[in-house]
Amino acid sequence: MQYISPKPKKSSGNTRKFNLRSSYETSNSSTLNSNKFEEVANQRSFPTSTKNINDFHRSFNEIQSSELTNKDLSKYILLVNKGKSEITKTKAIRYIEFGEEKKYNKRPTVDNRNRWYDLGQREPYQILFPYLMWTNVVFYHNNCEAIASDNFHEIKPNNKKDLFVILGLLNSSITQLICEIIGRSYGGGVLQLKVYETKTIPILDPSKLTQQQREKVENKFKELSEIPFSDKNNFDKKKKELDDVIFDILGLTKDERKQVYEALDEALKLRIQRKEKKVLVE
Repeated sequence: MQYISPKPKKSSGNTRKFNLRSSYETSNSSTLNSNKFEEVANQRSFPTSTKNINDFHRSFNEIQSSELTNKDLSKYILLVNKGKSEITKTKAIRYIEFGEEKKYNKRPTVDNRNRWYDLGQREPYQILFPYLMWTNVVFYHNNCEAIASDNFHEIKPNNKKDLFVILGLLNSSITQLICEIIGRSYGGGVLQLKVYETKTIPILDPSKLTQQQREKVENKFKELSEIPFSDKNNFDKKKKELDDVIFDILGLTKDERKQVYEALDEALKLRIQRKEKKVLVE
């Protein structure tokens, strides 16, 4: 993503004030010390699927609003970054030995690791962005600090103070339109943005906004994040209020604002038509 100044004609170039990464290669992680793991380890038979310690988010279909909370989570993930000899007094060793009994350590996806169960160290990023999207283009606030699966890109502002400003800017209709333009559409009506495409999304530079503008963007996003997607009327109403704040900052006229919505509607219709025709578009 790239920052631009409030006045569209004045660009700040490639200055970036946040980090973005794909969560694909390091999607499974968690922490060792947790009461949740005690419960898992004390079970008579260990689960055959990935049961975990830390909150783990796997699918955006589970999320109820743009604010990701513990209620949206149904999975946990185990992370152990130590050798077996170092964890003999923990219940984690029982879990690992259970996996070895089931020959999980012989599977091709883990066989080449120094420690087959070591998924690497990960920190939760504050903004999650789906790798694939259907109708809604949403940048989620990872409020519960969940670890994301490879279904998400992860964004972390360099300046923590900019978090809710960036979330507000990213969840505007203008950003949604940009995603429709730079993304790729596949059969089934799916919109995909890869990491390098996501990095090119332009948004307003938070450092160039006044304190009043920042507060308005932050407040409108927070109001929007409280509305579930299922409450479409109120969600659309709050999103328009967020849009109006950003349109005001950009100085868009009434006609220009109308053009944004018309272009977005047209882009969505074209993508839905591809879904109906099931045609692959590169």
